[in-house]
Amino acid sequence: MPHSVGLAREDRTRTGSPNVYWQGLENERFTAFRSHYGFEASYCTPGFKGAHEKGGIESKVKRARRRYMVPIPKGPTLAEINDKLHQHVDADDVTRHVAYREESVEVAFLEECKALKPLVAESFGSAKILFAKVDAKSRVCVRQAFYSVPAHLCWRILLNRCLGNAYSFLNSLRKS
Repeated sequence: MPHSVGLAREDRTRTGSPNVYWQGLENERFTAFRSHYGFEASYCTPGFKGAHEKGGIESKVKRARRRYMVPIPKGPTLAEINDKLHQHVDADDVTRHVAYREESVEVAFLEECKALKPLVAESFGSAKILFAKVDAKSRVCVRQAFYSVPAHLCWRILLNRCLGNAYSFLNSLRKS
């Protein structure tokens, strides 16, 4: 992995792949995301052979939840809560040691940062772009759900930006 920004470990293959990555299939948006930021994805081995890998990731999540989320952090804004969490994690990393390693997590992280490439300046556009045709009833069907649009757009093809929590219909491309 000499030319990548980092390595992402994933124990739930469904988040990054429609089937399984070890068969060479990966979600096209996740592949684009990986390529944009230049990191390599590494999926846990399925079944009994990879049980220790998945357990390691889950134990790290459990530890983080216990250390930083109990009691539930409170603050006037989400930004302030995030700042407090970052300070807590950074302070913890100064003294925390991973088993069988002499250096602290902070020292290991600072050493690893020297090998990482800088992040790209522009952010990744995570929206999936689809084209949708408006029907005679001024509805557009996106992923088997109908949405109303202004009546003057009937029979036009719209550009649709699909995000995780919203759809936005952009310009009318042409009348079909």
